[in-house]
Amino acid sequence: MVNGKRKIIKLKYMKNFLTFIFLTATVSLYAQQAKATKTEMADTTKIVTLLTKFKESKMACKDGYLIDGYIVNISFDKAKMLDGKKIKVTGKYTIVKGLENQQKEYDKNGNEIYMQGRLNDSKHIESPTIDIIKK
Repeated sequence: MVNGKRKIIKLKYMKNFLTFIFLTATVSLYAQQAKATKTEMADTTKIVTLLTKFKESKMACKDGYLIDGYIVNISFDKAKMLDGKKIKVTGKYTIVKGLENQQKEYDKNGNEIYMQGRLNDSKHIESPTIDIIKK
C-alpha cells in the first residue's frame, strides 16, 4: 500500500513538473522578437478623398488606375462598371519609394545591379472606398 502511494505521489510530481516545463517553454518562445525586415513602404499613411470622372482606358496602369497622382487598386470588373461615371474615392495611401531614393546595389564584381520599378516615389491606395456621385 505504501509503495503504491509513492508511485502516485511521484506521478503527481512528474505531471506538475512536465506542465511547468511546457508552460515555461511556451512563454519563452512567444517572448522572442521577430527580425525586422526592410520594407519598401514608408511609414507615412494618410487618408485622402478624390473626386473624378473615371475613364478606365485612360487611367489604367500596371498597378491599378492612376487617379489624380494616386495609384488606386481597383479590380478590372469594377473599373468596367465605373467607366464614364463620376466617382469619389476615399482611402489611406502609402508612399512607395522610387528607385531614385534607394541606394544602388552592386554584384560581387562591383558592377551596378539595375533595378526595375518606378523612378520617383508613388502614392498607392490599396483598399479604397468608392462611391458613385449622381447628379
